[in-house]
Amino acid sequence: MIDLSEIPAILRRHVGWLIVCPIVFAALALTYAFLKTPVYQTSAEMLIQPEGVQIIGADTSVSRGSQALQGMDLDSQAFVILSAAVLNEVANTLQLDGNSGFLRPGLRARVSGALFGGLTNGSRSSADARNATLEGLREVIDVYRRDDSFVFSITVTHPNADLAAAIANETANAYIKQTRSSRTEALARAGSTLGKQAVQLRARVEKAEAAVEAYKARQGLISTSGGSIVDQQIEALNTQITDARVDLERTKALYDQMAPLTLSEVEAGTVPSGTRNSVLRSLRVQHARVAQQVAAAATTLGAH
Repeated sequence: MIDLSEIPAILRRHVGWLIVCPIVFAALALTYAFLKTPVYQTSAEMLIQPEGVQIIGADTSVSRGSQALQGMDLDSQAFVILSAAVLNEVANTLQLDGNSGFLRPGLRARVSGALFGGLTNGSRSSADARNATLEGLREVIDVYRRDDSFVFSITVTHPNADLAAAIANETANAYIKQTRSSRTEALARAGSTLGKQAVQLRARVEKAEAAVEAYKARQGLISTSGGSIVDQQIEALNTQITDARVDLERTKALYDQMAPLTLSEVEAGTVPSGTRNSVLRSLRVQHARVAQQVAAAATTLGAH
């Protein structure tokens, strides 16, 4: 146990350490501050609509299983953005292979390079340079989906603010270009498939029409502009039957009206308007002429 009165003596014995330690830590802090570069962060946002997903007017009858598959497809777009096809497009457009401003060595690499005189900086092949560029892009790019929305955020962290913004924007453009190209190819394949199916269906229709014509020829069926002769004859017979039924109903109604009439009603002209036809008028005229002849004969010959 140390007595408080001994503390000054201990400090005097270790005064060298008390001076050296702060100087060493201050030097390390200055070295870190000198070698450490500031880091900037920029973001680009995209609204992504996968195939089969409707943002407006979504069909409420879609099953939960289909919705789950659509959600998985939407989440997988983050991996598509970081795919080699998209990042290769970014690297080619911004010419990032061998770009010292992009592939900056870390603190440990810079210290070792300063100590060993850059012996580790050997030449690399183009494939190795591209792989290093892709790995560097995946390290500085972070892609995530905002909650459950269709918005994806591409965040780039890099010491160069302008290069970080260029990488974020070019990544979004490369993804859109890649998606448009893939969908165009899919539409082209679908159009080709539909064209082949249309040709097959037309061949089947022509074959069926040829079979129908052959059957008509075997059965002696003749077709005209209005259809086959048999169909026209059947249609004419149906029309005649309909007209005969109408005439029968009209004659029956006339009979029902004429049956209760007496001779005196006919002579007096009290005939329903619906029963006044040419035949009845002719009969009435003939009846009046015969009655006049009977009256004249009775005047001449006397009453019977």
